[in-house]
Amino acid sequence: MRKHRVITGLAVAVIGVGAWIALESNHPTATGHHRSPPGANDGTGITWHRRAHAPVAAWSADEARRASVPTPWTRPPAALTAARSEQTGLAWIMRQLGASDRLIGELAGGDIAGAVGRLKRRAIMGDATAVNVLGEFAYQQCSLGRPPATLDRFASAERTEARRLPPLDAAWFDAAVNADVAYDQRVDAVCAQSIDLDEIMAMVGAKANAGNGGSAWLMSRNAGTLIGMQRWLRNAAIEGFPQAQYELAIAIIAGQQGAAGAGPNAVTAGAMLRESAAALPGAQGQLGICEFQGCPGIAANPARAIRDARQAAERGSMDAILDIGPKVQQSLIDPDEVSAWRLVHASLEQQGCISPGINLLWMGDIESTLRTADATPHARRLARKVWREYGGRIIANLDCHGRAN
Repeated sequence: MRKHRVITGLAVAVIGVGAWIALESNHPTATGHHRSPPGANDGTGITWHRRAHAPVAAWSADEARRASVPTPWTRPPAALTAARSEQTGLAWIMRQLGASDRLIGELAGGDIAGAVGRLKRRAIMGDATAVNVLGEFAYQQCSLGRPPATLDRFASAERTEARRLPPLDAAWFDAAVNADVAYDQRVDAVCAQSIDLDEIMAMVGAKANAGNGGSAWLMSRNAGTLIGMQRWLRNAAIEGFPQAQYELAIAIIAGQQGAAGAGPNAVTAGAMLRESAAALPGAQGQLGICEFQGCPGIAANPARAIRDARQAAERGSMDAILDIGPKVQQSLIDPDEVSAWRLVHASLEQQGCISPGINLLWMGDIESTLRTADATPHARRLARKVWREYGGRIIANLDCHGRAN
């Protein structure tokens, strides 16, 4: 339950086992396997990606149809949901920093201490990928992680609230929280024994000053001042780091003074979103939102907005199509398609694949979405079709293939 996810999004998965059971008929469960991008092993047990900012490999619709992916319509075991939640909670940024499947899996619940030890050795030797992955782990998991006593109090309060659930759901939630707390305890032990944040951030700073985009993005998070944060973020964006480009665009859209810079080096939200959209589905979704309402450097174009929002959803980021879909004229998108994406999104939350940092208060919304009478039979058929065509790509881009620890 690291700070960035509150209670890791596990509570969203606590819905009745029978939800969407009708969708499950004629669609047996299959085990999913993530297709790893190419990398190389240096003998330390860590496989490094050689492209600094390589996006997750895009899957074609044909590949997604052939892919063996888990069905999203029924609730998985609690331990599996917890593992997926930890996996996706790390992978979204670790992947951009160059981490491999194996390394992410170890940090998400495998040999955490061993992985951190190998990262430290590689970082001391000057490996930029090791420096950045270690820096992210140290900052997010160790520096921002809440103290054990705070986590215990929060988990205890959630368990108390969960007693109002039906017995099977309460037992499932309790098991999920136990798995999540156990992971946090392991992380806390590694942080206490092996992590010196100042030492690690000094290595990150050196790489940032040498022009490494991922390092500059990490420095923006630890800058301490708005001006410093913006300077590091622009440096990272100029170096082509997708997350920095995306965050800089969001700051410009929000009207943050100084975010765009000045003079010949000034940037626009449109340019930053277009550059980051190839690597980040969420950036393409935000581009769609801007094309719907207009943003600095982006003219309003509802048809193009739906195109980008739909493509972002097919890659795993559904926020944009759920936001603008109900607002555009029906000639641009069938309301049943919007409902279908809402069902897929809720089902992915149920699986632990999307962890928005919600707790038991969100459970009603998830169950309501999956059981809603507003979702027509056509919408449910569309949801099944969407999953058959794009489920493989979505699972790959979310890195939602964690195994129970």
